[in-house]
Amino acid sequence: MKEIEIKILEVDKEEVCKKLTKLGAKKTYEGLLKSWAYKSPNDKKLRVRDFGNKIIVTQKSNKKIIDGTKTLDELECEIKDLESFQKILEALNFELSFYEEKNRTSYDYDGLHFDIDEFPMKVTVLEIEGKTPEEVARGTSLLGYTIEQSIPDSFKELYARYGIDINKQKEVKF
Repeated sequence: MKEIEIKILEVDKEEVCKKLTKLGAKKTYEGLLKSWAYKSPNDKKLRVRDFGNKIIVTQKSNKKIIDGTKTLDELECEIKDLESFQKILEALNFELSFYEEKNRTSYDYDGLHFDIDEFPMKVTVLEIEGKTPEEVARGTSLLGYTIEQSIPDSFKELYARYGIDINKQKEVKF
């Protein structure tokens, strides 16, 4: 599966939620999101996310920037037992490289997915995901933004913008 997305920094959460609600978007999640990033001895990366009601493992690769969007190959699956899975990763010599917490509010609308993330460093970021760069641009304009206002950053690059080197600081939490 392809992940095609952009981020818009320092948005007003209430304003974005009002616009999405007015469009008729469906709220699909609201709560604390815990995320662990792991790396294997041969530098393969996995992310494990605990949404409270489900746990998702993701592997991403082949990052490209296409028409201002970050495009990645993405594999995901749901797991039931976080602790056992983390022990499996340790047994396979995966190393925990980073842990983060953020408050997330998610919406779906007309084939688009919107995440509003509130980070511990008091920054709110809107992420818009679609099936094509054109769809992401459409989602961006539906909320009154432009692709030019967006960034295609990874979470590592996003944290660096706010002075956090995740190679040195191994966790960001509330």
